[in-house]
Amino acid sequence: MIVDEKAGRIKALIAKIRTADTAYYRDDAPIMTDREYDKLVDELKDLEAETGLILSGSPTQTVPGEILAELTPVHHTRPMLSADKTKSVEDLVRFARGKDVLLSWKMDGLTLVLRYDGGQFRQAITRGREGIVGEDVTHTVRTFLNVPLTVPATEPFEVRGEGVISWDNFKRINDNLEEAYTHPRNLAAGSVRKLDPAESRKRMLEFWAFDLVTDLQFATKIQQLDFLEKKLEKLLTVELEYPVNAMTRVCKKLSLPKKAAVEAIAMYEMAVGANSATAHDVYFAMQEIPFILKTQGAPESKLLAVEETMARALTLRWSDYDLAKGVDY
Repeated sequence: MIVDEKAGRIKALIAKIRTADTAYYRDDAPIMTDREYDKLVDELKDLEAETGLILSGSPTQTVPGEILAELTPVHHTRPMLSADKTKSVEDLVRFARGKDVLLSWKMDGLTLVLRYDGGQFRQAITRGREGIVGEDVTHTVRTFLNVPLTVPATEPFEVRGEGVISWDNFKRINDNLEEAYTHPRNLAAGSVRKLDPAESRKRMLEFWAFDLVTDLQFATKIQQLDFLEKKLEKLLTVELEYPVNAMTRVCKKLSLPKKAAVEAIAMYEMAVGANSATAHDVYFAMQEIPFILKTQGAPESKLLAVEETMARALTLRWSDYDLAKGVDY
């Protein structure tokens, strides 16, 4: 391939990869497989190395990602750079250089950064443009199944992780959609970036942390992950024999707005009947309360105050509220 032909091929590859990036990151509608995408990127890298020609804006020099116009841009504290890919064990051995390394599963979802300060969840941000400017998706991440709104830590910190939908939940949700998705990753990405949090809440999203962005001086990666596990775990795995009674008592304990709470409790009772459930299920059902208040015209300040009050449920000993005797609100 002569120089002009190689330059033309480089331009063609850049155009194809950019089109694929837009489809994947902005539209959540991939037009090629990961293997096909990686093959194009590898060819582009080889041609750039061979010719010494690297065009401005080449995908090899940037982190892919697009921002939806409707969401607020937010600058990252630290750039969200992409790790190199490999399919070679030898590459991993060279990378380790004889040192101990930690291997973990690659979660396939939408990468997010969560910001905490003063023990409160403050903001959630997508990777966005080149890992420098992301999208504010705090309103939808608040609806995740396992994101704690309060944590036992007063220092400010940022945690990076993946917003995902489990395969089981994906199959259950996908069966009820007019246009089915091909992979949980695409459904997760589209759900996180919705403007209406009520719609996102239906998608049963979860957050899996894998990195602490803030430098809190941990000697090893294991120590860092131990910190995240202790700070972000939710103490809601306890089984409840009388979940409706427990929900009523917890709402009453927290003095949540009576009319909205009673409506949310009635909705939950219709859904579960006399079945047992976990405290996590009940806490998730309580998230209806702010949305009910919103339909009643409550101001944003009241909604935030109610959400912060509900977060105190994470610190309760739920077995104390799981009693056979019913209680009126």
